[in-house]
Amino acid sequence: MKVYTAESGYIYHYYYLGRQEEEYRFEISADRRTWSVHTVELDAAGTRRFTANERYGLAKLSLFAAFDGAESPQGLGVRIRPRAEQIADYIYRLGL
Repeated sequence: MKVYTAESGYIYHYYYLGRQEEEYRFEISADRRTWSVHTVELDAAGTRRFTANERYGLAKLSLFAAFDGAESPQGLGVRIRPRAEQIADYIYRLGL
């Protein structure tokens, strides 16, 4: 289990469950009692080829941005779809 403190102050606990093609699945909880599965879809990553580790890094940064953008855990969408400009920012931040 990993932990992330969002800008809202909520503390999220999450597990990486795996991936299917361009979808990365995480099980997430903000109270460690109730858990739900959320999917990060990297369709906006474009045609550039990334290694598996690079794609996981993009998915994880997308997950963190969703945590930071949600006012509360209830506001976190089940499907997280980063926009192309967000992906471009993550590529820059990761030095890819």
